This record gives sequence, C-alpha cells and structure tokens, in this order.
Amino acid sequence: MLKFGLSSKSDSRTECMNGVYRYFMPCWGTFGEDGFSGIPQILKSLRPTLSKKEKFLGGMYDLNLKAYWETDGDDRWNIGLQRRFRRTSLFATTSKHPSILSLTSLLNGKRKLAEAIDGLDLLDLTIRRDGNRIELCLAPYGGGICFLALPPVRYTVPLPPEQRNRMVWTIEQLATLICTSGYVNPVSHEAIQKHISHI
Repeated sequence: MLKFGLSSKSDSRTECMNGVYRYFMPCWGTFGEDGFSGIPQILKSLRPTLSKKEKFLGGMYDLNLKAYWETDGDDRWNIGLQRRFRRTSLFATTSKHPSILSLTSLLNGKRKLAEAIDGLDLLDLTIRRDGNRIELCLAPYGGGICFLALPPVRYTVPLPPEQRNRMVWTIEQLATLICTSGYVNPVSHEAIQKHISHI
C-alpha cells in the first residue's frame, strides 16, 4: 500500500529507510552503525541508499542495496543485467579482458541464480570495479519514494514481501561468487563455505 501525506523530504527519507530496515529484519537482523546485525560476514559492507531521479513535475528516490569489497590494482569494468526483451544471456559486459569474460560466464552458468533473478522485480543489477573496489548494486522496484511538484506530495513505495527471501538469497549468492572470483582481497574460508554450496 502506498503511504501518502509525508510532510517533508527528511520525513519521507526517514520513513522510507525505516521501512527498508524492517523489511530485511527477519533475514538480516536490526540495522545500526555497523550495518545489519545478522548479515553474513561477506556482506558486512552492505548498506541501503537512495538515488534521486528527477522527471517533469516529479521524480523518484530509488532504493539501491550496495555492498563492496576491496581489491588490488586500478582496473575499471562493469558487468550488468541484460533486459529480458533483448537477452541472450543474463549478464553481459563490454570488457574484453579474459578474466572478466570468465566471471561473466560463471554468473551466466548458475541456473538457480538466474531463476531467482528472473523472479525479482528489478530496476537494475550491476557488478562493477572502479579502482581498488568492487561494488555490487541491486536496485529493486519498491523501497523508494515517489514525489510530485504539483500537487506537492511524497509517498513511499513498499517492497513486495513475497520477494524478500528470494532477494536476500540472490544478494548472498552474488556476494559469494564475487568473493570466490579471485578479484577481492581474502575473505575467510568459513564465511564463504556457509553459502557456496547453495548456489
């Protein structure tokens, strides 16, 4: 259900983020300064953020679920989700580097992961490297804010409760694949083994 009558920008952002924290609480625990209290170790960096997209007489604050891992070197590349209507594979990259093509092929070879992603309503899903950091960003439909200039109104758009477990599983599996790709700095063997067998 859409929630109307949010009185200000700060009120709407606070209400929105509190709703996101409550949404993931059954899976990842409470949210604090150090992130979600019960999230797997390989996802301790995950933070929900809002990105603004302005349109004529209104716009959106889209929810982005971002996690990152430190890495060595200074490369830049991007692996993105292809749109269904033009898809020949789930993920694609413009990089010609053999190791990036190999990682893309690895992601595309996970049938269960592909089925989970196809079952989610997503705005975008990317894995990118910019310098010494690899970032995973999943942007779902819902979880953000719509706003209009005339009449001036803001409302939060809830995340679908039936997609929570699928979304959590997808993020955890993508994190596991990234952490075992050889690109990120060492992650504990125990943290990875808790998830890798389920992909």
